[in-house]
Amino acid sequence: MSENTEQTNKTIETESDNLLPVIDVTSLRRALKSIMKPAISVSIDTPIRQCVNMMQTKRIGCVLVTSRGKLLGIFTERDVLKKILGASFDLQSTPITEVMTIHPHTLNEDDTIAYALNFMDLGGYRHIPIVNHDFEPVGVVSVKDIVSYFVSHFADEVLNLPPHPYTNLEAQPFQGDD
Repeated sequence: MSENTEQTNKTIETESDNLLPVIDVTSLRRALKSIMKPAISVSIDTPIRQCVNMMQTKRIGCVLVTSRGKLLGIFTERDVLKKILGASFDLQSTPITEVMTIHPHTLNEDDTIAYALNFMDLGGYRHIPIVNHDFEPVGVVSVKDIVSYFVSHFADEVLNLPPHPYTNLEAQPFQGDD
C-alpha cells in the first residue's frame, strides 16, 4: 500500500476515543466541474417576477444574468430579501438589472473544491458562478452542492447518526435584553 493511500485511510482519535475518518485530501482537490450544476441564465431585460418564479419553480437559489452570452450579474435569494422585500418595485416590469449583484466574483470549472470553499468562506458567498475563459457562464456551485458532495463521501458517518445527536442538551429559554 502506498504512503499516500495509507495517509488517506488513517483515522484520528477524539477525546472520547471515537474513531473518525480523516477527510481525504484528494476529495478536496477535485475540480468544480465534478459537482457544479448547469447555469440557469436570464437576459438583462427579464422582469424580477419572472426570475423569482423561475427560482421557485426550479428550486434554485440564483439565476445568472447575461448579455450577449457573457456574465453580467447574479440574482440570489439574498437579493430578494435585501433589495426587494419592503421596496416599491413593480415586479412585472422592473428588469432584473435593477436588483442583481453586478460583476459577481467567479471561478472556473478547473478550480478545486477546496479553493471554492475558501473563496465562499472569505467572501460570504452561497453561490459562485462558474465561467469559461470567455466569461460565459457554464455552471454554478453552491454551498449545498459542496455539502452534498461531502455527505456522499462520508455517507456511513453522516447517515448513521442518531436522529438527535445532542438530545442530552436541554434547550435554554431565550434570555432577551431587558
